[in-house]
Amino acid sequence: MKNRLSCVLLFLLYGICQLKATGTNCFNVCRCADQHVNCEDRQLTNISWVFPRNTSSISLSNNRLRYIPETAFTEASSSIRALDFSHNKLTNFPRTVLKLTVGLKTLNLSNNEIVITFQDLQTPLFNRNLLVLDLSNNRIAYVIPALFSSLRNLVRLRLHGNSLTIFSLHFVIYSRYLKELTLQNNEIANLAFHVGVGISDLNLTQNKFKFSNNSEIFKATTSLKRLWIGHAGLHYFPITFNGINSIEELTISYISQAKIDTTILQPCANSLKKLYLNEGNLTVLDVRKMKVLRRLGVSNMHSLTTLRLEDIPLSTLENLALRGIEGLSQVYLDQLGLAEFTSTSFSTPNQITHLSTRGNFIRLLTNNSFTTLGNLRSLNLSRNRISHIDSGAFAGLLNLEILDLSDNRLTIFDGSILNSPHLNTLILSNNFLVRLSFNPNAALIMNLDIRNNRIQNFPSFPDHRIQARLSGNHWQCTCSMLNSLSHIDVLDSCDGNNSCVYCDTPSEFRGQKISSMSDKCIEAAKEPIRIEIILGIVLGVVLIVTILVLIIWKVRRIQQKSKRESSSNNNRNFTTVVYQRA
Repeated sequence: MKNRLSCVLLFLLYGICQLKATGTNCFNVCRCADQHVNCEDRQLTNISWVFPRNTSSISLSNNRLRYIPETAFTEASSSIRALDFSHNKLTNFPRTVLKLTVGLKTLNLSNNEIVITFQDLQTPLFNRNLLVLDLSNNRIAYVIPALFSSLRNLVRLRLHGNSLTIFSLHFVIYSRYLKELTLQNNEIANLAFHVGVGISDLNLTQNKFKFSNNSEIFKATTSLKRLWIGHAGLHYFPITFNGINSIEELTISYISQAKIDTTILQPCANSLKKLYLNEGNLTVLDVRKMKVLRRLGVSNMHSLTTLRLEDIPLSTLENLALRGIEGLSQVYLDQLGLAEFTSTSFSTPNQITHLSTRGNFIRLLTNNSFTTLGNLRSLNLSRNRISHIDSGAFAGLLNLEILDLSDNRLTIFDGSILNSPHLNTLILSNNFLVRLSFNPNAALIMNLDIRNNRIQNFPSFPDHRIQARLSGNHWQCTCSMLNSLSHIDVLDSCDGNNSCVYCDTPSEFRGQKISSMSDKCIEAAKEPIRIEIILGIVLGVVLIVTILVLIIWKVRRIQQKSKRESSSNNNRNFTTVVYQRA
Protein backbone atom coordinates (compact mmCIF):
# COMPACT_ATOMS: atom_id res chain seq x y z
CA MET A 1 0.00 0.00 0.00
CA LYS A 2 2.82 2.34 0.96
CA ASN A 3 4.65 1.49 -2.28
CA ARG A 4 1.57 2.36 -4.33
CA LEU A 5 1.20 5.68 -2.50
CA SER A 6 4.85 6.44 -3.10
CA CYS A 7 4.47 5.74 -6.78
CA VAL A 8 1.46 8.03 -7.01
CA LEU A 9 3.33 10.83 -5.23
CA LEU A 10 6.35 10.43 -7.49
CA PHE A 11 4.10 10.54 -10.57
CA LEU A 12 2.38 13.72 -9.36
CA LEU A 13 5.75 15.31 -8.56
CA TYR A 14 7.02 14.48 -12.05
CA GLY A 15 3.88 16.00 -13.59
CA ILE A 16 4.29 19.19 -11.58
CA CYS A 17 7.91 19.44 -12.73
CA GLN A 18 6.85 18.99 -16.33
CA LEU A 19 4.16 21.67 -16.02
CA LYS A 20 6.70 24.01 -14.49
CA ALA A 21 9.16 23.29 -17.28
CA THR A 22 6.60 24.18 -19.90
CA GLY A 23 5.24 27.20 -18.05
CA THR A 24 5.52 30.82 -18.97
CA ASN A 25 9.22 31.11 -18.00
CA CYS A 26 10.67 27.72 -18.88
CA PHE A 27 14.48 27.64 -18.59
CA ASN A 28 14.33 31.28 -17.44
CA VAL A 29 15.45 32.09 -21.00
CA CYS A 30 12.67 31.19 -23.42
CA ARG A 31 8.97 31.89 -23.57
CA CYS A 32 6.98 28.70 -23.58
CA ALA A 33 3.27 28.24 -24.13
CA ASP A 34 1.01 25.65 -25.71
CA GLN A 35 3.84 23.40 -26.92
CA HIS A 36 5.64 26.35 -28.56
CA VAL A 37 9.07 27.48 -27.38
CA ASN A 38 10.29 30.95 -28.35
CA CYS A 39 13.97 31.71 -27.76
CA GLU A 40 14.33 34.58 -30.24
CA ASP A 41 16.63 37.59 -29.72
CA ARG A 42 18.36 36.20 -26.61
CA GLN A 43 21.97 36.64 -27.79
CA LEU A 44 22.44 32.90 -27.23
CA THR A 45 25.80 31.32 -28.13
CA ASN A 46 24.94 27.78 -27.00
CA ILE A 47 22.05 25.63 -25.77
CA SER A 48 22.60 24.03 -22.36
CA TRP A 49 19.16 22.66 -21.67
CA VAL A 50 16.82 19.99 -22.98
CA PHE A 51 13.58 21.06 -24.61
CA PRO A 52 10.53 19.58 -22.84
CA ARG A 53 8.60 16.65 -24.12
CA ASN A 54 5.62 17.32 -26.41
CA THR A 55 7.16 20.55 -27.77
CA SER A 56 5.91 21.03 -31.34
CA SER A 57 7.76 24.15 -32.49
CA ILE A 58 11.02 25.82 -31.46
CA SER A 59 12.34 29.20 -32.61
CA LEU A 60 16.00 30.08 -31.99
CA SER A 61 16.26 32.87 -34.56
CA ASN A 62 18.27 36.09 -34.13
CA ASN A 63 20.92 34.65 -31.85
CA ARG A 64 24.67 33.89 -32.18
CA LEU A 65 24.58 30.13 -32.42
CA ARG A 66 27.39 28.41 -34.31
CA TYR A 67 26.45 24.89 -33.29
CA ILE A 68 23.18 23.12 -32.44
CA PRO A 69 23.63 20.16 -29.97
CA GLU A 70 21.38 17.20 -30.64
CA THR A 71 21.12 16.53 -26.88
CA ALA A 72 18.82 19.54 -26.51
CA PHE A 73 16.18 17.78 -28.65
CA THR A 74 16.27 14.25 -27.28
CA GLU A 75 13.11 14.61 -25.16
CA ALA A 76 11.07 16.36 -27.86
CA SER A 77 12.49 14.61 -30.94
CA SER A 78 9.30 12.78 -31.84
CA SER A 79 6.93 15.75 -31.29
CA ILE A 80 8.84 18.59 -32.99
CA ARG A 81 7.21 19.74 -36.23
CA ALA A 82 8.87 23.12 -36.81
CA LEU A 83 12.43 24.39 -36.21
CA ASP A 84 13.63 27.96 -36.84
CA PHE A 85 17.42 28.51 -36.75
CA SER A 86 17.40 31.63 -38.94
CA HIS A 87 19.66 34.65 -38.39
CA ASN A 88 22.45 32.85 -36.57
CA LYS A 89 26.06 32.01 -37.48
CA LEU A 90 25.73 28.40 -38.54
CA THR A 91 28.23 27.26 -41.16
CA ASN A 92 27.05 23.65 -41.52
CA PHE A 93 23.78 21.79 -41.51
CA PRO A 94 22.80 20.47 -38.03
CA ARG A 95 22.87 16.92 -39.36
CA THR A 96 22.41 15.12 -36.04
CA VAL A 97 19.44 17.29 -35.09
CA LEU A 98 17.81 16.72 -38.48
CA LYS A 99 18.34 12.99 -38.16
CA LEU A 100 16.81 12.99 -34.70
CA THR A 101 13.65 15.02 -35.49
CA VAL A 102 11.94 12.51 -37.76
CA GLY A 103 8.56 14.22 -37.69
CA LEU A 104 9.89 17.64 -38.73
CA LYS A 105 7.75 19.42 -41.34
CA THR A 106 9.13 22.99 -41.40
CA LEU A 107 12.84 23.88 -41.24
CA ASN A 108 14.17 27.44 -41.44
CA LEU A 109 17.95 27.81 -41.83
CA SER A 110 17.89 31.17 -43.61
CA ASN A 111 20.35 34.02 -43.01
CA ASN A 112 23.25 31.93 -41.80
CA GLU A 113 26.65 31.15 -43.35
CA ILE A 114 25.96 27.58 -44.45
CA VAL A 115 28.00 25.99 -47.23
CA ILE A 116 27.58 22.55 -48.82
CA THR A 117 30.23 20.04 -47.70
CA PHE A 118 31.18 16.66 -49.12
CA GLN A 119 29.71 15.01 -46.06
CA ASP A 120 26.33 16.57 -46.78
CA LEU A 121 26.20 14.75 -50.11
CA GLN A 122 27.03 11.25 -48.84
CA THR A 123 23.70 10.33 -47.30
CA PRO A 124 20.21 11.90 -47.40
CA LEU A 125 20.26 15.01 -45.23
CA PHE A 126 16.56 15.76 -44.77
CA ASN A 127 13.71 13.50 -43.73
CA ARG A 128 10.92 12.63 -46.14
CA ASN A 129 8.21 14.35 -44.08
CA LEU A 130 9.64 17.84 -44.58
CA LEU A 131 7.18 20.22 -46.28
CA VAL A 132 8.94 23.60 -46.05
CA LEU A 133 12.70 24.10 -46.37
CA ASP A 134 14.21 27.61 -46.19
CA LEU A 135 17.91 27.80 -47.08
CA SER A 136 17.86 31.40 -48.28
CA ASN A 137 20.63 33.94 -47.71
CA ASN A 138 23.46 31.51 -47.06
CA ARG A 139 26.65 30.70 -48.99
CA ILE A 140 25.44 27.74 -51.00
CA ALA A 141 27.26 27.68 -54.34
CA TYR A 142 25.89 24.46 -55.83
CA VAL A 143 23.33 21.73 -55.24
CA ILE A 144 23.12 18.20 -56.59
CA PRO A 145 20.27 15.66 -56.62
CA ALA A 146 21.60 13.78 -53.57
CA LEU A 147 20.99 16.82 -51.38
CA PHE A 148 17.23 16.67 -51.91
CA SER A 149 16.77 13.00 -52.76
CA SER A 150 14.78 12.28 -49.60
CA LEU A 151 12.37 15.18 -50.00
CA ARG A 152 9.39 13.31 -51.40
CA ASN A 153 6.72 15.61 -49.93
CA LEU A 154 8.41 19.02 -50.13
CA VAL A 155 6.01 21.88 -50.94
CA ARG A 156 8.18 25.02 -50.52
CA LEU A 157 11.90 25.35 -51.24
CA ARG A 158 13.62 28.71 -50.73
CA LEU A 159 17.15 29.10 -52.08
CA HIS A 160 17.26 32.83 -52.80
CA GLY A 161 20.20 34.98 -51.76
CA ASN A 162 22.90 32.33 -52.27
CA SER A 163 25.71 31.93 -54.83
CA LEU A 164 24.14 29.38 -57.18
CA THR A 165 25.36 29.54 -60.78
CA ILE A 166 23.36 26.69 -62.30
CA PHE A 167 20.11 25.08 -61.33
CA SER A 168 17.99 22.34 -62.79
CA LEU A 169 14.66 21.17 -61.55
CA HIS A 170 15.98 17.63 -61.96
CA PHE A 171 17.37 18.38 -58.52
CA VAL A 172 14.01 18.70 -56.86
CA ILE A 173 11.76 16.60 -59.09
CA TYR A 174 11.73 13.99 -56.34
CA SER A 175 8.80 15.86 -54.80
CA ARG A 176 5.71 15.86 -56.94
CA TYR A 177 4.10 18.28 -54.47
CA LEU A 178 6.62 21.11 -54.89
CA LYS A 179 4.67 24.38 -55.43
CA GLU A 180 7.00 27.24 -54.44
CA LEU A 181 10.62 27.75 -55.50
CA THR A 182 12.56 30.97 -54.86
CA LEU A 183 15.88 31.44 -56.65
CA GLN A 184 16.20 35.24 -56.77
CA ASN A 185 19.47 37.01 -55.96
CA ASN A 186 21.77 34.23 -57.13
CA GLU A 187 24.15 34.09 -60.09
CA ILE A 188 22.27 31.54 -62.17
CA ALA A 189 23.01 31.81 -65.89
CA ASN A 190 21.37 28.57 -67.02
CA LEU A 191 18.05 27.15 -65.93
CA ALA A 192 16.36 23.92 -66.96
CA PHE A 193 12.91 22.58 -66.15
CA HIS A 194 11.81 18.99 -66.13
CA VAL A 195 8.60 18.11 -67.95
CA GLY A 196 5.82 17.55 -65.45
CA VAL A 197 7.09 19.93 -62.80
CA GLY A 198 4.11 21.10 -60.73
CA ILE A 199 5.60 24.39 -59.45
CA SER A 200 3.06 27.22 -59.14
CA ASP A 201 5.28 29.99 -57.67
CA LEU A 202 8.72 30.67 -59.17
CA ASN A 203 10.98 33.66 -58.43
CA LEU A 204 13.97 34.14 -60.73
CA THR A 205 14.74 37.86 -60.35
CA GLN A 206 18.29 39.17 -60.00
CA ASN A 207 20.19 36.37 -61.68
CA LYS A 208 22.30 36.29 -64.85
CA PHE A 209 20.00 34.64 -67.37
CA LYS A 210 20.65 35.22 -71.07
CA PHE A 211 17.46 34.42 -72.88
CA SER A 212 17.61 33.75 -76.58
CA ASN A 213 15.07 34.66 -79.25
CA ASN A 214 11.89 32.56 -79.03
CA SER A 215 13.08 31.07 -75.78
CA GLU A 216 11.01 28.13 -74.56
CA ILE A 217 12.52 27.99 -71.10
CA PHE A 218 9.10 27.78 -69.46
CA LYS A 219 7.57 25.27 -71.86
CA ALA A 220 7.54 22.46 -69.28
CA THR A 221 6.02 24.52 -66.47
CA THR A 222 2.39 23.88 -67.33
CA SER A 223 1.11 24.59 -63.81
CA LEU A 224 2.98 27.85 -63.17
CA LYS A 225 0.70 30.47 -61.55
CA ARG A 226 3.07 33.19 -60.31
CA LEU A 227 6.39 34.15 -61.88
CA TRP A 228 8.94 36.79 -60.94
CA ILE A 229 11.64 37.44 -63.52
CA GLY A 230 14.24 40.04 -64.51
CA HIS A 231 17.64 41.40 -63.50
CA ALA A 232 19.81 44.45 -64.06
CA GLY A 233 21.83 42.86 -66.86
CA LEU A 234 18.90 41.40 -68.77
CA HIS A 235 19.18 42.96 -72.24
CA TYR A 236 16.86 40.57 -74.02
CA PHE A 237 13.67 39.32 -72.63
CA PRO A 238 12.00 36.17 -74.07
CA ILE A 239 9.88 37.09 -77.05
CA THR A 240 7.15 34.78 -75.80
CA PHE A 241 6.41 32.92 -72.60
CA ASN A 242 5.70 29.69 -74.40
CA GLY A 243 4.29 27.08 -72.07
CA ILE A 244 3.04 29.33 -69.30
CA ASN A 245 -0.52 29.51 -70.52
CA SER A 246 -1.74 28.96 -66.93
CA ILE A 247 0.13 31.86 -65.31
CA GLU A 248 -1.99 34.27 -63.24
CA GLU A 249 0.56 36.73 -61.84
CA LEU A 250 3.69 37.99 -63.61
CA THR A 251 6.29 40.39 -62.23
CA ILE A 252 9.06 41.65 -64.53
CA SER A 253 11.87 43.73 -63.04
CA TYR A 254 14.92 45.61 -64.30
CA ILE A 255 13.90 45.70 -67.96
CA SER A 256 16.55 47.01 -70.35
CA GLN A 257 14.68 46.69 -73.62
CA ALA A 258 12.68 49.61 -74.97
CA LYS A 259 9.29 48.01 -75.62
CA ILE A 260 6.99 45.32 -74.27
CA ASP A 261 3.87 44.51 -76.24
CA THR A 262 1.13 41.93 -76.36
CA THR A 263 3.24 39.62 -78.55
CA ILE A 264 5.37 38.73 -75.55
CA LEU A 265 2.41 38.07 -73.29
CA GLN A 266 0.11 36.41 -75.82
CA PRO A 267 0.58 32.81 -74.55
CA CYS A 268 -0.90 33.80 -71.18
CA ALA A 269 -3.59 36.17 -72.51
CA ASN A 270 -6.39 33.92 -71.22
CA SER A 271 -4.97 33.36 -67.73
CA LEU A 272 -2.90 36.39 -66.63
CA LYS A 273 -4.73 38.35 -63.88
CA LYS A 274 -1.94 40.49 -62.42
CA LEU A 275 1.02 42.13 -64.18
CA TYR A 276 3.72 44.15 -62.39
CA LEU A 277 6.63 45.93 -64.06
CA ASN A 278 9.37 47.30 -61.80
CA GLU A 279 12.34 49.42 -62.81
CA GLY A 280 14.16 49.54 -66.12
CA ASN A 281 14.57 51.53 -69.33
CA LEU A 282 11.20 50.67 -70.86
CA THR A 283 9.84 53.46 -73.08
CA VAL A 284 6.70 51.82 -74.55
CA LEU A 285 4.27 49.47 -72.81
CA ASP A 286 1.55 48.17 -75.11
CA VAL A 287 -0.80 45.60 -73.58
CA ARG A 288 -4.00 44.63 -75.38
CA LYS A 289 -6.65 41.92 -75.34
CA MET A 290 -5.65 40.38 -72.02
CA LYS A 291 -9.07 38.95 -71.25
CA VAL A 292 -8.73 38.33 -67.51
CA LEU A 293 -6.06 40.87 -66.48
CA ARG A 294 -7.49 42.76 -63.50
CA ARG A 295 -4.48 44.49 -61.96
CA LEU A 296 -1.50 46.26 -63.49
CA GLY A 297 1.35 47.93 -61.64
CA VAL A 298 4.15 49.99 -63.17
CA SER A 299 6.79 51.50 -60.90
CA ASN A 300 10.12 53.28 -61.28
CA MET A 301 10.00 53.31 -65.09
CA HIS A 302 11.46 56.79 -65.48
CA SER A 303 11.98 56.39 -69.25
CA LEU A 304 8.44 55.24 -69.98
CA THR A 305 6.77 57.66 -72.42
CA THR A 306 3.85 55.63 -73.84
CA LEU A 307 1.38 53.49 -71.93
CA ARG A 308 -1.23 51.75 -74.08
CA LEU A 309 -3.83 49.51 -72.45
CA GLU A 310 -6.74 48.23 -74.50
CA ASP A 311 -9.47 45.62 -74.08
CA ILE A 312 -8.49 44.69 -70.51
CA PRO A 313 -11.11 44.25 -67.73
CA LEU A 314 -9.44 46.47 -65.11
CA SER A 315 -12.88 47.93 -64.17
CA THR A 316 -11.45 50.71 -61.97
CA LEU A 317 -8.33 52.88 -61.87
CA GLU A 318 -7.67 51.53 -58.37
CA ASN A 319 -6.43 48.41 -60.16
CA LEU A 320 -3.90 50.50 -62.08
CA ALA A 321 -0.92 51.40 -59.87
CA LEU A 322 1.46 53.92 -61.45
CA ARG A 323 4.49 55.19 -59.53
CA GLY A 324 7.77 56.72 -60.62
CA ILE A 325 6.75 57.31 -64.26
CA GLU A 326 7.07 61.08 -64.40
CA GLY A 327 8.25 60.96 -68.04
CA LEU A 328 4.95 59.53 -69.30
CA SER A 329 3.48 61.64 -72.15
CA GLN A 330 0.92 59.42 -73.93
CA VAL A 331 -1.68 57.35 -72.08
CA TYR A 332 -4.28 55.11 -73.75
CA LEU A 333 -6.82 53.53 -71.38
CA ASP A 334 -9.25 52.19 -73.97
CA GLN A 335 -11.93 49.56 -73.34
CA LEU A 336 -10.93 48.85 -69.74
CA GLY A 337 -14.46 48.79 -68.32
CA LEU A 338 -13.92 52.03 -66.38
CA ALA A 339 -17.09 53.49 -64.84
CA GLU A 340 -15.40 56.73 -63.74
CA PHE A 341 -12.20 58.64 -64.33
CA THR A 342 -10.15 60.70 -61.89
CA SER A 343 -6.66 61.97 -62.55
CA THR A 344 -5.49 61.14 -59.02
CA SER A 345 -4.08 57.89 -60.41
CA PHE A 346 -1.36 59.97 -62.06
CA SER A 347 1.35 61.54 -59.95
CA THR A 348 1.99 65.26 -60.02
CA PRO A 349 3.77 66.85 -61.67
CA ASN A 350 3.48 64.86 -64.90
CA GLN A 351 4.11 65.44 -68.59
CA ILE A 352 1.04 63.72 -70.02
CA THR A 353 -0.02 65.50 -73.21
CA HIS A 354 -2.29 62.85 -74.75
CA LEU A 355 -4.99 60.91 -72.91
CA SER A 356 -7.52 58.49 -74.35
CA THR A 357 -10.25 56.73 -72.37
CA ARG A 358 -12.20 55.53 -75.41
CA GLY A 359 -14.75 52.75 -75.14
CA ASN A 360 -15.38 52.72 -71.38
CA PHE A 361 -18.52 53.18 -69.27
CA ILE A 362 -17.88 56.70 -67.95
CA ARG A 363 -21.16 58.53 -67.26
CA LEU A 364 -20.06 61.75 -65.57
CA LEU A 365 -17.14 64.18 -65.81
CA THR A 366 -16.64 65.91 -62.47
CA ASN A 367 -14.64 68.95 -61.44
CA ASN A 368 -11.89 66.57 -60.25
CA SER A 369 -11.62 64.49 -63.39
CA PHE A 370 -8.56 66.21 -64.88
CA THR A 371 -7.14 68.37 -62.09
CA THR A 372 -3.60 66.92 -62.30
CA LEU A 373 -3.44 66.88 -66.11
CA GLY A 374 -2.80 70.52 -66.90
CA ASN A 375 -0.41 69.69 -69.76
CA LEU A 376 -3.01 67.83 -71.81
CA ARG A 377 -3.19 68.81 -75.48
CA SER A 378 -5.37 65.98 -76.75
CA LEU A 379 -8.25 64.35 -74.85
CA ASN A 380 -10.28 61.48 -76.31
CA LEU A 381 -13.43 60.60 -74.34
CA SER A 382 -15.33 58.99 -77.20
CA ARG A 383 -17.54 55.88 -76.99
CA ASN A 384 -18.45 56.29 -73.33
CA ARG A 385 -21.82 56.98 -71.69
CA ILE A 386 -21.24 60.59 -70.70
CA SER A 387 -24.51 62.44 -70.16
CA HIS A 388 -23.37 65.26 -67.87
CA ILE A 389 -20.27 67.43 -67.60
CA ASP A 390 -19.68 69.60 -64.53
CA SER A 391 -18.97 73.26 -65.29
CA GLY A 392 -15.40 72.99 -64.00
CA ALA A 393 -14.49 69.65 -65.53
CA PHE A 394 -12.12 71.21 -68.09
CA ALA A 395 -11.17 74.24 -66.00
CA GLY A 396 -7.50 73.36 -65.65
CA LEU A 397 -6.93 72.22 -69.24
CA LEU A 398 -5.54 75.50 -70.55
CA ASN A 399 -3.33 73.81 -73.16
CA LEU A 400 -6.02 71.60 -74.67
CA GLU A 401 -6.07 71.60 -78.48
CA ILE A 402 -8.23 68.58 -79.39
CA LEU A 403 -11.33 67.36 -77.54
CA ASP A 404 -13.28 64.30 -78.70
CA LEU A 405 -16.65 63.66 -77.01
CA SER A 406 -18.21 61.67 -79.83
CA ASP A 407 -20.45 58.63 -79.28
CA ASN A 408 -21.74 59.65 -75.86
CA ARG A 409 -25.15 60.61 -74.46
CA LEU A 410 -24.94 64.39 -74.25
CA THR A 411 -28.14 66.36 -74.87
CA ILE A 412 -26.82 69.86 -74.15
CA PHE A 413 -23.31 71.19 -74.64
CA ASP A 414 -22.38 74.59 -73.25
CA GLY A 415 -19.16 75.80 -74.82
CA SER A 416 -18.50 78.12 -71.89
CA ILE A 417 -16.98 75.16 -70.00
CA LEU A 418 -14.10 75.16 -72.49
CA ASN A 419 -11.43 77.45 -71.09
CA SER A 420 -8.51 76.57 -73.32
CA PRO A 421 -7.55 79.42 -75.66
CA HIS A 422 -5.73 76.87 -77.84
CA LEU A 423 -8.70 74.58 -78.57
CA ASN A 424 -8.96 74.17 -82.36
CA THR A 425 -10.77 70.82 -82.83
CA LEU A 426 -14.04 69.82 -81.17
CA ILE A 427 -15.78 66.54 -81.99
CA LEU A 428 -19.35 66.05 -80.70
CA SER A 429 -20.74 63.61 -83.28
CA ASN A 430 -23.12 60.76 -82.44
CA ASN A 431 -24.68 62.23 -79.30
CA PHE A 432 -28.25 63.35 -78.59
CA LEU A 433 -27.56 67.09 -78.73
CA VAL A 434 -30.53 69.39 -79.14
CA ARG A 435 -28.76 72.55 -78.04
CA LEU A 436 -25.25 73.76 -78.67
CA SER A 437 -23.63 77.03 -77.69
CA PHE A 438 -20.16 78.55 -77.64
CA ASN A 439 -18.30 81.27 -75.83
CA PRO A 440 -15.87 83.83 -77.28
CA ASN A 441 -12.96 81.38 -76.86
CA ALA A 442 -14.54 79.40 -79.68
CA ALA A 443 -13.03 81.97 -82.02
CA LEU A 444 -10.00 79.65 -82.28
CA ILE A 445 -11.99 76.51 -83.15
CA MET A 446 -11.14 75.60 -86.73
CA ASN A 447 -12.67 72.11 -86.92
CA LEU A 448 -16.14 71.21 -85.65
CA ASP A 449 -17.90 67.85 -85.98
CA ILE A 450 -21.55 67.73 -84.83
CA ARG A 451 -22.84 64.96 -87.11
CA ASN A 452 -25.70 62.66 -86.09
CA ASN A 453 -27.33 64.70 -83.34
CA ARG A 454 -30.75 66.36 -83.02
CA ILE A 455 -29.75 69.96 -83.61
CA GLN A 456 -32.25 72.19 -85.51
CA ASN A 457 -30.49 75.55 -85.55
CA PHE A 458 -26.86 76.24 -86.09
CA PRO A 459 -25.42 77.98 -83.01
CA SER A 460 -24.20 81.55 -83.06
CA PHE A 461 -20.56 81.42 -83.87
CA PRO A 462 -17.76 83.97 -84.19
CA ASP A 463 -17.49 85.20 -87.73
CA HIS A 464 -14.41 83.36 -89.02
CA ARG A 465 -13.76 80.54 -91.43
CA ILE A 466 -14.13 77.05 -89.94
CA GLN A 467 -14.50 73.52 -91.27
CA ALA A 468 -17.56 71.66 -90.06
CA ARG A 469 -19.40 68.35 -90.46
CA LEU A 470 -23.15 68.82 -90.08
CA SER A 471 -24.99 65.80 -91.53
CA GLY A 472 -27.47 63.68 -89.60
CA ASN A 473 -29.20 66.52 -87.71
CA HIS A 474 -32.74 67.95 -87.81
CA TRP A 475 -31.92 71.22 -89.56
CA GLN A 476 -34.62 73.88 -89.76
CA CYS A 477 -33.86 75.46 -93.11
CA THR A 478 -34.50 79.18 -93.16
CA CYS A 479 -32.62 81.62 -95.28
CA SER A 480 -31.34 83.45 -92.22
CA MET A 481 -29.92 80.19 -90.81
CA LEU A 482 -28.46 79.18 -94.12
CA ASN A 483 -26.91 82.61 -94.60
CA SER A 484 -25.18 82.18 -91.22
CA LEU A 485 -23.32 79.21 -92.75
CA SER A 486 -21.74 81.41 -95.38
CA HIS A 487 -18.41 81.53 -93.48
CA ILE A 488 -18.34 77.75 -92.88
CA ASP A 489 -16.73 75.12 -95.10
CA VAL A 490 -19.15 72.18 -94.88
CA LEU A 491 -16.98 69.09 -95.28
CA ASP A 492 -19.83 66.59 -95.48
CA SER A 493 -21.33 67.99 -98.64
CA CYS A 494 -22.47 65.57 -101.30
CA ASP A 495 -19.04 65.20 -102.83
CA GLY A 496 -17.57 61.71 -103.02
CA ASN A 497 -18.78 59.25 -100.38
CA ASN A 498 -19.67 61.86 -97.77
CA SER A 499 -23.21 62.10 -96.42
CA CYS A 500 -25.29 65.02 -97.56
CA VAL A 501 -26.73 67.63 -95.20
CA TYR A 502 -30.55 67.66 -95.55
CA CYS A 503 -33.30 69.94 -94.31
CA ASP A 504 -35.79 68.51 -91.83
CA THR A 505 -38.15 71.47 -91.41
CA PRO A 506 -40.24 73.23 -92.67
CA SER A 507 -42.16 70.41 -94.27
CA GLU A 508 -42.00 71.86 -97.80
CA PHE A 509 -38.18 71.71 -97.67
CA ARG A 510 -37.85 68.31 -95.92
CA GLY A 511 -35.35 66.03 -97.63
CA GLN A 512 -33.81 68.81 -99.70
CA LYS A 513 -30.09 69.36 -99.61
CA ILE A 514 -28.90 72.35 -97.67
CA SER A 515 -26.53 73.21 -100.51
CA SER A 516 -29.44 73.59 -102.96
CA MET A 517 -31.47 75.54 -100.40
CA SER A 518 -28.58 77.91 -99.95
CA ASP A 519 -28.55 78.57 -103.71
CA LYS A 520 -32.29 79.27 -103.66
CA CYS A 521 -31.88 81.68 -100.79
CA ILE A 522 -29.13 83.46 -102.71
CA GLU A 523 -31.28 83.73 -105.87
CA ALA A 524 -34.28 84.83 -103.87
CA ALA A 525 -32.19 87.41 -102.16
CA LYS A 526 -31.20 89.00 -105.49
CA GLU A 527 -34.81 90.13 -106.43
CA PRO A 528 -35.49 92.10 -103.26
CA ILE A 529 -32.21 93.86 -103.78
CA ARG A 530 -33.23 94.99 -107.33
CA ILE A 531 -36.71 96.24 -106.25
CA GLU A 532 -35.20 98.13 -103.38
CA ILE A 533 -32.77 99.81 -105.73
CA ILE A 534 -35.57 100.82 -108.16
CA LEU A 535 -37.75 102.01 -105.33
CA GLY A 536 -34.85 103.95 -103.98
CA ILE A 537 -34.22 105.57 -107.34
CA VAL A 538 -37.93 106.42 -107.82
CA LEU A 539 -38.19 107.81 -104.34
CA GLY A 540 -35.04 109.79 -104.95
CA VAL A 541 -36.40 111.23 -108.18
CA VAL A 542 -39.74 112.01 -106.55
CA LEU A 543 -37.97 113.67 -103.70
CA ILE A 544 -35.83 115.75 -106.04
CA VAL A 545 -38.85 116.75 -108.18
CA THR A 546 -40.82 117.63 -105.07
CA ILE A 547 -37.97 119.76 -103.81
CA LEU A 548 -37.67 121.47 -107.21
CA VAL A 549 -41.43 122.10 -107.35
CA LEU A 550 -41.34 123.57 -103.88
CA ILE A 551 -38.41 125.76 -104.81
CA ILE A 552 -40.11 126.98 -108.01
CA TRP A 553 -43.34 127.56 -106.13
CA LYS A 554 -41.50 129.49 -103.45
CA VAL A 555 -39.62 131.59 -106.00
CA ARG A 556 -42.81 132.43 -107.85
CA ARG A 557 -44.54 133.48 -104.67
CA ILE A 558 -41.64 135.72 -103.80
CA GLN A 559 -41.78 137.25 -107.30
CA GLN A 560 -45.54 137.73 -107.10
CA LYS A 561 -45.23 139.39 -103.73
CA SER A 562 -42.55 141.67 -105.06
CA LYS A 563 -44.73 142.70 -108.02
CA ARG A 564 -47.64 143.41 -105.73
CA GLU A 565 -45.52 145.55 -103.51
CA SER A 566 -44.14 147.43 -106.56
CA SER A 567 -47.62 148.02 -107.98
CA SER A 568 -48.88 149.27 -104.64
CA ASN A 569 -46.01 151.75 -104.41
CA ASN A 570 -46.69 153.05 -107.91
CA ASN A 571 -50.38 153.63 -107.11
CA ARG A 572 -49.47 155.47 -103.94
CA ASN A 573 -47.06 157.74 -105.81
CA PHE A 574 -49.65 158.54 -108.51
CA THR A 575 -52.25 159.50 -105.92
CA THR A 576 -49.76 161.82 -104.24
CA VAL A 577 -48.94 163.58 -107.51
CA VAL A 578 -52.61 164.05 -108.38
CA TYR A 579 -53.30 165.42 -105.00
CA GLN A 580 -50.46 167.86 -105.28
CA ARG A 581 -51.63 169.11 -108.63
CA ALA A 582 -55.10 169.57 -107.37
